[in-house]
Amino acid sequence: MKHLFGITLIFTLTFPAVAWSLFYDFENEKQLDDWKVIQGTWSIIDGELDGKGPQAGQPGVMLVLADHVWKEEWEDYTVEFKAKILEDTEDAGVTFRWQKAEPNDRRYYLYRIDNWPRGFNQKQAEGWVAGDMQGQNKIDMEPDTWYKFKLEVVGNKFNCYLDDELMFKLEDTKNTYSWGRIGFRMWNSHARYDDLDIRGPGIPGAAVNPGGKITTAWGQIKAHQ
Repeated sequence: MKHLFGITLIFTLTFPAVAWSLFYDFENEKQLDDWKVIQGTWSIIDGELDGKGPQAGQPGVMLVLADHVWKEEWEDYTVEFKAKILEDTEDAGVTFRWQKAEPNDRRYYLYRIDNWPRGFNQKQAEGWVAGDMQGQNKIDMEPDTWYKFKLEVVGNKFNCYLDDELMFKLEDTKNTYSWGRIGFRMWNSHARYDDLDIRGPGIPGAAVNPGGKITTAWGQIKAHQ
């Protein structure tokens, strides 16, 4: 997973407008400058984004795209990435339409895989809408194994995929959060992420080259070696 090659056009049937792609391969530590750490310890290790907790007694582990990257007008988007849970800990997932995360004021949606080793070995994909679990699907899941996530966010409807299989469809009839940024979130866990691709109306194409500079592109293909 060490080389970038080629440029391709990205077309989508989800959105009425041509969508560009914001891409992170986490091959360079400077890419962390585009992120805001909310909780936990985050770093780039071996070309992968590494997050772990707890830190200072706080079990949450979260980071989101920074203010200078994300625009509030980016409301609808498709998100794809890979994630794996390390050390047989609990979960890994993506927050979307994230607005804030305070101890008593959490404003975001969540799609995750959950290993729950707390006595009843619950392994499942979960979708949370405005704090309530709305989607649930049992899965076979192993630690140290990459899983491919895909999330389609259009209006108040959200399609959640895992390894190209539709896990469930979510809908927030109250349209609680109509805008907000993308981030990663775990709970008392250690996980890694890679090959994050975000596309949607108005989102500019960008990828960080090995020199750490931003370059514009429609999309990048990453070769795994």
